Amino acid sequence: MKKPPITTDDEMQLFRQAVSGSQKLQQDTIRHARAQTKQHIKQASDNQQQRQVDQFFSDDYEPLLDFSRGVEFRQPSLPSHQLKRLRRGDLAPALFLDLHGLSRAEAKQELLALFATSKREWIDVVSVMHGQGMGILKAQLPKWLVQHPDVLAFCEAPREFGGRNALLILLAQDDTRRA
Repeated sequence: MKKPPITTDDEMQLFRQAVSGSQKLQQDTIRHARAQTKQHIKQASDNQQQRQVDQFFSDDYEPLLDFSRGVEFRQPSLPSHQLKRLRRGDLAPALFLDLHGLSRAEAKQELLALFATSKREWIDVVSVMHGQGMGILKAQLPKWLVQHPDVLAFCEAPREFGGRNALLILLAQDDTRRA
């Protein structure tokens, strides 16, 4: 056990003379903001993702699509030969998204993530596999794709890319980022 240092009366007197002109400090109370927990950060992120999903994909929107030739869509500004190339499989997808087993909300979020990744990676053709199942996603997916501003065209995929259980999507790329 350590013993405290022994101070003499002379040392105590010297100390008191040295600090004789000082004043006691007043303690300020500083209240720091509560640090955000992982749960708060995740909740904020989820809210932002939900706003993006709601901005682009509405379940109530019913576009006027003619599916007499199969599931296909083309923006009026896009030349018709681009849709034909997509339908034949001349434009091969670089990214594939499988929506099997996902709910509508999860499928919407995955679709937005696919679009963001394709824009970041400069990929203009992607494939989305919706499967057959009860046909809920198969029926809803074209309605969502028509609403997104980056979708130039889509069609049923050729057999080698999933056939009737998948869609090939041609996406717009921002030309200002290439410069």
